[in-house]
Amino acid sequence: MSNSNWVLPICVLMGAATFGGVFLVMRPNKPDPQPAAQPAVAKRADTPNVPPQQEMPKTEDTAKEEPVKKDLPLPIKKDPTPTFAKAEFRSWKVPAPDNLSGLEKGTFDVKDVTVSDDGKHVLVKSKREVTCLNVVTGQVTQTFRPAKPRWDYQKPETNFMFLSPDASCVIVGSESLSADKKTEIKEVTAYGATSGKVLGKGSLDERSGMHGFADAAVFTPNGTYLLLPTFHYRDGVLIQAVASSSGAVRMIDFPVKKDTGRSWELTLAVPQEPATLLVHRRSGGKTNPGGVTALDLKSGTEKPVLSLTVDPWNLFNRGVQISSDGNLLMSQGLQVLQVCDWRADKRLLELKIHQMSNARFTPDGKRLIVQWLPQYQVVFIGGTKGKDIQNVRSRLELYDIASQNKIGEFTPEKHGLSKQIGGLAVSRDGKTLVWGSETSVIAIDFKEAFGVDPLPSPSRPKEPDALPLK
Repeated sequence: MSNSNWVLPICVLMGAATFGGVFLVMRPNKPDPQPAAQPAVAKRADTPNVPPQQEMPKTEDTAKEEPVKKDLPLPIKKDPTPTFAKAEFRSWKVPAPDNLSGLEKGTFDVKDVTVSDDGKHVLVKSKREVTCLNVVTGQVTQTFRPAKPRWDYQKPETNFMFLSPDASCVIVGSESLSADKKTEIKEVTAYGATSGKVLGKGSLDERSGMHGFADAAVFTPNGTYLLLPTFHYRDGVLIQAVASSSGAVRMIDFPVKKDTGRSWELTLAVPQEPATLLVHRRSGGKTNPGGVTALDLKSGTEKPVLSLTVDPWNLFNRGVQISSDGNLLMSQGLQVLQVCDWRADKRLLELKIHQMSNARFTPDGKRLIVQWLPQYQVVFIGGTKGKDIQNVRSRLELYDIASQNKIGEFTPEKHGLSKQIGGLAVSRDGKTLVWGSETSVIAIDFKEAFGVDPLPSPSRPKEPDALPLK
């Protein structure tokens, strides 16, 4: 057998949708290396020549007094203490009930975060509620809870609660029966994030499918409207626009075929071009394997984005995302991540991303943050250390899209933080990285995390998004 290590991967199924594994690494028993010869020490010119001390010859008496040397076990070498400076971070605890167990365990963990443009507060979303947190004072200013479910056996969840991109408002959808139980009432309510006041209410079209909103809903780039697409079996796709300032609901007027909206999984509004939507369908077929199409709301024409060939994974995050400048589109699958210039239909980046999730564009639109969350351990067997189990740490990697190079890396556990990352976000100015870790919110300076300066980011447009509304 050669002296090189050999690795035997053993994969273990963990949970219903997560894969874990153990890697066994066999260390060969190599002979201990001989100590290196001591280098000659240069002697100063003024040092007197002193003869070396003569070793006394061993007699029978001295031999008895000399202690017997035993073969002692080699000391286990511990990994040296890291010498890098730990990054400074801020953290805030989000209120949650104590001693949650069973199906309720983890329901208050942070899964989505948006940051205000001035960086003074964040909106935090869990499965059970939405919290507005003032990051200057560390105080929770408002708590928003979902509406009562349609059916009595259901528990209230935040699937129909939507956070504006600038963290200024929360829109809550509700579905109930009229007093005579003959009519379904579908409504939306807009709340001010920091004040908690009701900004207004609106009634949704009776043909609206509330369950289709969870993934397909999206805010326009500057947060003027929340777009709610739904598919009706007779009339095709319907897109309603909810005004974030008042909750008023209007239908978007666009010529579209009846089957255009079928199987929409998510929708993206294009910055600077709010009348253009990027739509992903569950199956784009052989002619469009990535399933992403650019839809012009004014003309009703469609253009497939063929440079994206990966089938995006939308179960735990938005598998297709657009940069803040509207130029680049990212599609993330289970094994591969792709970035393209969707107008030129040219692919710019492709990464093998096994066990990665929660990729995000930085606000400048030129970089990408990718979370790497391994689900395995490495077990070393043999050699002088014996059996040793090493956890593989999660980390965040920063990529430059133009050069396709990784330019930074941040490992939370090295800085005393948990590996749990939920709802990764970057402040609009690009200077602060924010994420959820169980029931806590973590904020850290971008440069301290990645070792590179953030790039200048365009300010959010102040004028309302123009849409073809009825």
